[in-house]
Amino acid sequence: MNFSIEVRPPFLDHELVNLINSLPVNLKFDIKRRKIMSDSLYERIGGPGSIKEIATSLFKNHKSNPTVNNRYVNSDPDEVIRLVTEFMCNGFGGPEEYTGKDMITAHTSMNISEEEFNAVIDDMMAALDENNIDQGIKDEILAILWSLRTEVIKL
Repeated sequence: MNFSIEVRPPFLDHELVNLINSLPVNLKFDIKRRKIMSDSLYERIGGPGSIKEIATSLFKNHKSNPTVNNRYVNSDPDEVIRLVTEFMCNGFGGPEEYTGKDMITAHTSMNISEEEFNAVIDDMMAALDENNIDQGIKDEILAILWSLRTEVIKL
């Protein structure tokens, strides 16, 4: 394997991301003014507007996916898109507050199968493609989604 993926992405360490973002700029650059710290996933995706477009594509993909579309029959599309946008913005290092339920509470008693979880991941990867997101960013998001697996499946 030519590369590896961090199994504990910043998505799960929002307090660390907030701390790093609060550091003075002079601590984030070396003396030659080359950037040491990379931009957050939030910034690299393009901020809240781009993330909302991804959330909208994701919802549309879920509604047309026969494996998971029954989970969204009685959902308010605007509310789902708002919550998914908040969740991604917050988790990707943005300043937005996530006002929804935590993953375990949201998915308890849903008995989500591995097939459904994989379908959701496929829908997200398609939404990222539809929004012209670079492969490196897609890989990071895939790692984040996979890390949430135990908080979603068969609860």
